[in-house]
Amino acid sequence: MRFTSRGALALSAALVLGLVGVPAEAGYPLYSATTSPAVATGADGLSEVFAPGPGNAVLNHRRELAGGSWGPWEAFGGPTEGAPAVVRNAAGLLEVFALDHRDGKGDERIRHRAQLPGGAWGEWSDFGRAASVPVIADGATDLFAVATGGTKLLHRARSGSGWGPWEEFGEGSGLPAVARGGDGQLRVFTTVSGQLMGRTQTPAGWSQWTPLGGPTDAHSPVAASTPSGVVVFVTADQRVHELRDGWSVLSEPVSGRPSVGHNADGRLEVFVVGRDASSVQHRKETATGWGPWQTFDGSSAVCSPSVTSIVDGRLGLFTLAPAGEAITFREQTTPGGTWGPAQVLDGPASSRCE
Repeated sequence: MRFTSRGALALSAALVLGLVGVPAEAGYPLYSATTSPAVATGADGLSEVFAPGPGNAVLNHRRELAGGSWGPWEAFGGPTEGAPAVVRNAAGLLEVFALDHRDGKGDERIRHRAQLPGGAWGEWSDFGRAASVPVIADGATDLFAVATGGTKLLHRARSGSGWGPWEEFGEGSGLPAVARGGDGQLRVFTTVSGQLMGRTQTPAGWSQWTPLGGPTDAHSPVAASTPSGVVVFVTADQRVHELRDGWSVLSEPVSGRPSVGHNADGRLEVFVVGRDASSVQHRKETATGWGPWQTFDGSSAVCSPSVTSIVDGRLGLFTLAPAGEAITFREQTTPGGTWGPAQVLDGPASSRCE
C-alpha cells in the first residue's frame, strides 16, 4: 500500500483512536443509520421495517412473521421528515426515532417511540430539538445528531435512570458515524470542511477531535467494528474510501453513503447504490482482502440500502425503489453465502432519504 504524509497522519491518528489492532467486542450494531427503510431485528430474531409514507406524513411499519412471510403494512404514526432510525436496546426492545418538521420554520424536533416489555408500543414522545434523526450506538447507549443550523453535533447518553440531556459535541457537518472498539469504548467520526475527524470515548471522558487524513472532500462517514478494530468508510469524489491501516479506494462512482453488514464469520460486506441509482452493488471481505464487486440483478434504488442480521447468521438487505413505490427484500441463502432473489414488499414509502 502506498503511504504519503497524509496517509502516515491517518495511520498515526488511527492508532490513537483504536482503529486498528484492537479486537472488537462481540455483538455488532443491528442497523445501519441513515438508510431507508429503517430496519432492525427484534428480540425474537424477526425483522421489523419502518418507512415514511408518501409526503413524509406518517411512518409505516411491517413485521416479518415466523417462517419468513411478511405481515401487512400498518400505520405507525409520528409525522416525520425523511427516513427514521431504529435500534434494539440492551433489553432487546426496539426504539424508533423520527424527525418532525411540521411547522416548516427550521424548528425540527426528534420524536421517539419505544417498544414495551411484551412487544406493544408506547406513545410517541418529544425527544428534543435537532436537525437530523440520531445516529445510535449499538445497544442504544449513546445518540449523536446534527444540531439545528447544521454545523455542530449533539450527544445524548443513556444511564440507569434513562436518557440524559442533549449536550454539544463539537463541530460537524452531516450525520456522524459511531462504532464500538474492542475496549468497549465508542469511536465517533464526522467531517469538518471535507476532513474526516475522529473522537474516542475514554474512562475520563471524550478525547479531542483528531484529524484522520484521507480525501479532502469526504462526507457521509460509516463506521464498523471488526475483529481487528474499527473500520471507517467515507464517500468522496463519488467513490467510497476505506480507512483501516491506511487509506484506500474501495469503489467506482456511487450515489450516497455505503451500508455495511457483518457476516456470520465477522467479515464485512459493503453495499452501495450506483451513481445513476440503476444498480445496487456489494463487495464482500475475504481472508485475503476484498472480493470483486457484484451487482444484484434487476435492482435499482435510492437511499443507502438497509442491512440487518437474521437470527441464523444470514444477512438481509432492503432497498427502496427510486420513486418510493416499492421496498424490496432479499436475504442470503446461507450465512455468508450467495444471495437469493428479491421479494417485493410494495409500499407505501417515500423516496426521501433524510
